[in-house]
Amino acid sequence: MHIATVPPPDMQRRAAAVVIDRYRDADSKQVLDLLAGLPSLYPGADTWLLRRLSQVSRGQAHCDVARLATGGIVGVTIDTPKTAYRWKLSTIYVLPIWRARGVGSALVDACAARWAARDVRENVVTVRLGRERELLRLLAPYGFSQIDVQSDRYGPGRTEVILRRLGR
Repeated sequence: MHIATVPPPDMQRRAAAVVIDRYRDADSKQVLDLLAGLPSLYPGADTWLLRRLSQVSRGQAHCDVARLATGGIVGVTIDTPKTAYRWKLSTIYVLPIWRARGVGSALVDACAARWAARDVRENVVTVRLGRERELLRLLAPYGFSQIDVQSDRYGPGRTEVILRRLGR
């Protein structure tokens, strides 16, 4: 468990602690609600997400959530081993009002710790063309860089930018 202190969206003087925690089955509804916009970006994403959360429950994938003290979830990452040394960071999302407050970095810190503990040597993430700069600002400090652009990766007109991190 990692703790990041970030200012609340209402900008009150008190600090709100966001705890990075492992996904629990009880988080399912909040995570599904948080990621409800995925199907508009990726056809079939709703079915994919249900399948992936089932894999998380069985220990075949990993999901971390950024949880407020109230229990609300404001961010999520999902990463999956493709081989012993190559993992895909398939989902990273933080509510817009919580961005630029350290939540995304805290989520990626949790992933990076997991990758280091498991000697992961390569990570890949894809991002919709036009959104790559924002994601690179977050991921570049962890060693991610752009390696490719693929047209029609998830369907006609769905161009994706491929980011990769190489470890030791």
